[in-house]
Amino acid sequence: MGLAQLIERAKLPYVSQWINEDIRPVESARRTWGFWTFHNYWLLINCNIATFLTGSALIPLGLNWWQAIIAIVVGNILATTAIVISSLAVGFSVYSRAVWGMWGAQFAIWNRIFLCLVWFVE
Repeated sequence: MGLAQLIERAKLPYVSQWINEDIRPVESARRTWGFWTFHNYWLLINCNIATFLTGSALIPLGLNWWQAIIAIVVGNILATTAIVISSLAVGFSVYSRAVWGMWGAQFAIWNRIFLCLVWFVE
């Protein structure tokens, strides 16, 4: 088997440098989360020790028990709103291409790679 045959076998099917499966929006047939999935997810992350400690830490700060509950509910609503607004089906590479351009996005991606090396190699 020659070098040309090895290169031919290693080639991927046609892929564009501008689009791939990772940055395409998820089609609606694969979107499986419904109301109860989101409900149970938020229930799971809000019924834990950290949330209980947040509530108990608000009492010594001068809040009544009902004020602490209201503060936690308002905080969760604000966090949920921010997450829903920013949870469009758009990834980092699409945002970086919109800001930096098609070729300038390479700088942002490599910058992120090197930053990860600095933080995780230590």
